[in-house]
Amino acid sequence: MTEEQIELVMPRIIDIDRGVLYVSKLKDVAHGVVHTYGKMVAGQILEIFVETSYDNFWSVQIVLVDPVETSITFLVPKDIFEKNFVPNNRAYSYYIVKDAGIEKKSEKLEFQVKE
Repeated sequence: MTEEQIELVMPRIIDIDRGVLYVSKLKDVAHGVVHTYGKMVAGQILEIFVETSYDNFWSVQIVLVDPVETSITFLVPKDIFEKNFVPNNRAYSYYIVKDAGIEKKSEKLEFQVKE
């Protein structure tokens, strides 16, 4: 697949407070949202990623359907941030929109992870 870099707004994780995700404040999941853009259409694949600097990884694929919502919510399991936890480390979230062999990657959200 080829990759086309365009301006896609970074995802948002609602539980982040001033650049910090506090794991102890999460119940079971972190709540995220991707705001769609005008050219997103049914059939495209939205793949959302969350990675920690201490080697944890999570992703989900969502196939867009009509009508394409203006925002798409996602839930990141708390254990992605808890497993092998290293205090005061970082995590990242971004997404890729896949359509007919073209991949468009969003800006990367970077945040601290604290207990």
